[in-house]
Amino acid sequence: MPTYECPICSEEKLVESGPSAYKCQHCRASILDGKLVCSACGKQNPLEAAKCETCQEPLTIFSRVVSRHSKSTRSWRLDQARDQANTLKAAEADASEVRMEVFLEIDRKRKTAEREAALMQEEADRQLFHYVRIGLGIFLAIVAVASLIIALV
Repeated sequence: MPTYECPICSEEKLVESGPSAYKCQHCRASILDGKLVCSACGKQNPLEAAKCETCQEPLTIFSRVVSRHSKSTRSWRLDQARDQANTLKAAEADASEVRMEVFLEIDRKRKTAEREAALMQEEADRQLFHYVRIGLGIFLAIVAVASLIIALV
């Protein structure tokens, strides 16, 4: 596998990794169509760029070493992480609220169904009691008539 000189670190460790794509085995730089590729977001940047134009991530291992000692980069990354955490926390709180509303709606529907079932059962019990009273009345009337007939005979 042939190696070429890396335009970033000048080491002869640039290896072809695809059509018009190269990767430096020394500084880990990725070059596609003559542009430096950001490993964080995939945006193509000019070869002379130290940081990605989109996400401000260091593009080469040398830039990463330098940025580790820079307070501005560290605070930028910390702020970015905090913003992401706050965004995730807010999204989770919203999703949790939506789930709770769904659960409350399900509970409301269940309670409504239980009330309707209890009312239907109560109505059925009333009707049954009504028929039992009528049946008992008829039974008592028959017993009274039978007692009279027996008493007369």
